[in-house]
Amino acid sequence: MADELFLIRHGELPKEFAGRYVGSTDPGLSPEGRESCRALSALRCDAVYSSPLKRAVETARWIPAPLFIDDDLREIDFGEWENLTFEEISARITPEHLELWTKEPDKMYFPGGERAEEFDARADAAFARIASLPLASVAIVTHGGVLMRILSRLRGKPGYACLPPRGGMVHLIQVEGKWHEK
Repeated sequence: MADELFLIRHGELPKEFAGRYVGSTDPGLSPEGRESCRALSALRCDAVYSSPLKRAVETARWIPAPLFIDDDLREIDFGEWENLTFEEISARITPEHLELWTKEPDKMYFPGGERAEEFDARADAAFARIASLPLASVAIVTHGGVLMRILSRLRGKPGYACLPPRGGMVHLIQVEGKWHEK
C-alpha cells in the first residue's frame, strides 16, 4: 500500500471552458494553466498515474516521475450536457431531473453520457488499485469529479460532498495503516 498519495487536479483550461461542464471533451491547458503547473516539478514521488485526457496528461508531465495512464481516471462523460453551463442545463431539463442531480447525484444519469453509478465504480476501482501499489508515494492527476468522489469516500460522505482542489493544486493523503489528510 502506498505510504502517501498526492491528489492533483489538472491545470486551468482555456477561458472559453470557464463555468462549463467539461467531461469527455479533450482540451489542453490554457497558458495560465501550464504556468501554474510548473510548481509540480518540485514534487517528489515514485510514480504518477493520470487520466488519459490532454489536460491531465499535460499537468502530469510536470512531475519528474514515471507516468502511467489509467483510463478509469477520466472525467465523467456529460453527454448532451458537455460544455454547457449549469444555467443552460437547468433550462433544458425537467424539475425532477434537476432535483435528482442536486439531491441524489449518485443516481444521476447524463443523457447520451455516463451514469453516475458507472463513473463511481470506475473511479473507486482506480483509486483502490493505485492506493494499493507497494510504493512510498504516488501522484494521481485527474479531474474535479474524480477527486470529489475520492475525497467524499475517504471522508465518509455520500456522493460528491467534498470540493476538489483548484486546478494544478495538490491534496496530500498520508497512510499509516489508515488514510489521513494533510
